[in-house]
Amino acid sequence: MFKKIAPLLWAIALFLSSGSPVTSHTNSIGYVGEGSGTVVFWYGSWHSNTTFNEGSLQLVGSNGTAYNAVVTPFNLFSATLPTGLTAGTNHFQSNGTALVPYGTVQTVSYVYQGVRFTNLQPGTYTFTYIPLGHALSYDPTGTPTLDWQPADNVILSSDVTLTAAIISPPGTAPTLPPYSGPGLAYTVASLVSTAYDQYNAYQHRLASLMLGLTSYQCDTFGEHGVCTSVAAKSSTTVGDGSDFAGIVTVAWRPINHVIVGAFIEQSTTNPTIGSVQFRSHEPTVGAYATLQENTNQTGAKLRLAYARSSDSLRITRAAIGTAEAGTGLTSMGTSGYGAELSYGIELVEGWVATPYVGAWNISTERRGYTETNVSYPITHGDATLDTTTVTYGARLSGSPIENITTTFGIGFESDVSSKQSAATGTSNILGAQNFSVTLPSINGSTRAVVSASVAYDLGSNQSLGATAVVRHTPQVEGYMQQDNTNVIALVKYSVGF
Repeated sequence: MFKKIAPLLWAIALFLSSGSPVTSHTNSIGYVGEGSGTVVFWYGSWHSNTTFNEGSLQLVGSNGTAYNAVVTPFNLFSATLPTGLTAGTNHFQSNGTALVPYGTVQTVSYVYQGVRFTNLQPGTYTFTYIPLGHALSYDPTGTPTLDWQPADNVILSSDVTLTAAIISPPGTAPTLPPYSGPGLAYTVASLVSTAYDQYNAYQHRLASLMLGLTSYQCDTFGEHGVCTSVAAKSSTTVGDGSDFAGIVTVAWRPINHVIVGAFIEQSTTNPTIGSVQFRSHEPTVGAYATLQENTNQTGAKLRLAYARSSDSLRITRAAIGTAEAGTGLTSMGTSGYGAELSYGIELVEGWVATPYVGAWNISTERRGYTETNVSYPITHGDATLDTTTVTYGARLSGSPIENITTTFGIGFESDVSSKQSAATGTSNILGAQNFSVTLPSINGSTRAVVSASVAYDLGSNQSLGATAVVRHTPQVEGYMQQDNTNVIALVKYSVGF
């Protein structure tokens, strides 16, 4: 899985970044001895808003110093000058050709990232910054930000002399305990994978909500202009289990050209979508109104609808590499509204073709939560996704035999706008104390929808019907590694009063 999502790490390279990147570069190098041959190398950046680690540092002995090349990711961070750095002694800048005492060049380092090396002896060493995308990087396919880009080749790689006083300063002991928690790169990959599973869970809920917005109705009316229906529905996302629900719809037709109605839907099962498990559901509720030119389905028709749902979720973060499988409980609310305009054209007696176009806005919010049962829990912030979708297609309805009406439909749902918040949170994981993961845009996704229904007139203002809807979502790069198919089947009994 990590291999599949590695190309996305350019998006995650925005991790924790803000401000203008064009003025953000590494402009100083320093090193502080901790005793017993341990030295922390510090890289300083003049970008004051940077709050994350990135890249690695390679250290190798030179000029006769025996020390094989070691590449270690940066995993320490300081928003102030690290203790022990002294200008000209162990804190330097570049004048373009060589390292010079810090402060000689009129630039300032505001934040520092560090990395610890052990088993060092006095001597000369060559340090070299290893950016994301480098063959020696922990992420050889990533794209680096500018926040930690070395200001020039001197800061990129130079020789430094570590004296005995630096290697083993008198009376010192390690001031920073060794960090043994989850790695930053694996944590980022885990966060991204889990965010994609949440997107797929949203697609599962969207399929159900969209059906309610566009299709739930009751149209078997009695002498008082009232219709009531009960229905059983199954929604299956191929590969991710099924969801079963009951639906009650009530409608009123005050005059022949106007219908107003409301529906309530209660799920009875808890499907699991990747790392997201639906635990319980509040009823989905909705309302609609239609204004139609004629009662025989010909002519113009306008449908307005609104619906909302709320789900309780259990989310288990993907355990990738050293990242932990943190689990947390949260809730997700989804609401949608919009309109559809259609026009029925009678082809032959009893058969009507109805082209349609609609516009719908669906928004979802996943509330923040804190993971449990792990050594390094993450507290996740709220996450939102707001999508505007255009629907278009055609339906064909008619009565092939007496008392039976059939309807066939084919159409598309195109997301013309999608605004997704970053995945934010806090933790004690080095480099991810305060994080913000920016995910790729998903504008332009189009789903094909095919439907078929049949209704049987039982007489006495009663009818029995069945509907099947197949919604096919093509692969969305990064979010879904394969096409997604959702199948909805519905059986409905209606009675008019």
